[in-house]
Amino acid sequence: MTTRESSREDDSCDLPLRDREPPIGHDVRSADEGAPEARIWASQWYRITPRSFVQTELFFDPQRVLFIFVDESYKSFLLRKDGREDRARELGKSYRERSAQVLLADKRHEESSIETLETIALRSGSWLRKPKLEIVSGERSRTLYHSSRGHDVEELATSLAFQYPSLEVRCDGERVSGGDGGVIGDVKKRG
Repeated sequence: MTTRESSREDDSCDLPLRDREPPIGHDVRSADEGAPEARIWASQWYRITPRSFVQTELFFDPQRVLFIFVDESYKSFLLRKDGREDRARELGKSYRERSAQVLLADKRHEESSIETLETIALRSGSWLRKPKLEIVSGERSRTLYHSSRGHDVEELATSLAFQYPSLEVRCDGERVSGGDGGVIGDVKKRG
């Protein structure tokens, strides 16, 4: 069972994927659900700079990846902000229905065209390390980390492999194939 916004048990597992409540930090939108395009939303990721943590919401559209700036918090414990993850999720919810053109009107937001991307690599978290997302393109490479060590990156990797079948998507070092039912390596994922 995936982590949900509410902690209560529910029996929504029998519902089709599009009718289920999205897990925290991951939401797949299709064009007929009101999103501007088929869009995958990855929430609560951040990148590390020499002085700060930059909270970023990610929207994977069919033609581009949008890096939405949420907030910046300094590494110093005295200057660090609390509640960054909650603010990021709230902002992501309000932005997920907006078009890419509207989102990119803010100069702090960035985009990468899918044509320039080479690989998307995800690494699962553990007790000692946070989940990692690397987006490698010819022009620039971006490394982001998830705020929760227990975040399920396999589900995101499978969704990205379906969204971008011509792009190399890797999860924990193994290539993920999107067109064959979500196969990671030789192990078929449960649906």
